[in-house]
Amino acid sequence: MNYRLLLLVLGTFIIGTDDFVIAGLLPNIANDMGVTITAAGQLVTAFAITYAIGALF
Repeated sequence: MNYRLLLLVLGTFIIGTDDFVIAGLLPNIANDMGVTITAAGQLVTAFAITYAIGALF
């Protein structure tokens, strides 16, 4: 397998997994920020959308 392709696949896996890991941390994030779990989830969603759009550039 091409070394560059392996790095790309690994990087994509790590970035994609990050969005799923954050779901387990939502209660802690909400408590630290002083917001509801729903609001913390919306903040994470806004981050993911911004990251996806920014990744195009």
